[in-house]
Amino acid sequence: MAIDAAEKSIATGGSSFPRGYERKARAMRQKADLTALNNYWCLPLEQIAEIETAYAKWLEVETNKDSVKDVPEFIAHCQHMTAKSKVWAKLQGKWSGTVSPELGGYPQQYNFVSHDKVEVTVLTNTMTADFRFVLTEEPYTMDIIIKHPEQHGQAQIAPYIFNFLPGDEQMEMCCPCGELERPKAFNKNHGGYVVMSKKELVEVPDEDKERIAAMSEDEKVIDYIQVTTSPDLTSLAAPRCIPPDTKLQFT
Repeated sequence: MAIDAAEKSIATGGSSFPRGYERKARAMRQKADLTALNNYWCLPLEQIAEIETAYAKWLEVETNKDSVKDVPEFIAHCQHMTAKSKVWAKLQGKWSGTVSPELGGYPQQYNFVSHDKVEVTVLTNTMTADFRFVLTEEPYTMDIIIKHPEQHGQAQIAPYIFNFLPGDEQMEMCCPCGELERPKAFNKNHGGYVVMSKKELVEVPDEDKERIAAMSEDEKVIDYIQVTTSPDLTSLAAPRCIPPDTKLQFT
């Protein structure tokens, strides 16, 4: 194995000492490339740290500095991947919340199931979408990409900013509302602002709906009259459980 051979060369020392660290660093990078296709942040943090350490040690012992001129850039890349891996560790799993009234006031859930897939649930409808997130600016940005099943190559992109709140059990997100561009900062009064909690979406039972559903047809009529008629029987409130155009028959 290339990494084992490199370790032996390092242990031997002598003139091959720098080359041993070079071979070890390159072998570890090649292994990571095969596993993650350069998406190092998908790897365990320990593996990213090992790659960074190997390149840092090679840079330290190398006497021919021309051969390591690109190494600092790669070490910085590993450090960025470490930061991204830490964010992914917080992000993965189920997050739920309720959007603003401006966006419909409905409950939603994002289940980040892999490094590029998220299951989006709105009310009772669930679909799988792509997603990506970037840490180069603050606040961090995220795109949720839903591909249209009947229009090849077409996709709806929801551009968010996101931030973990203290404790990492809640995440604030904000998307456009009334505009097309991604928000630049968080504003709790913005229509696209939502706080997501790290928990599964649980449909809150509507006790009134359950109570009405258990009634007989006659009981529904009586309930309708009681609710929609004022005590003095002279005015009607808005119908609740029976459509206003329903023709009631009394015997």
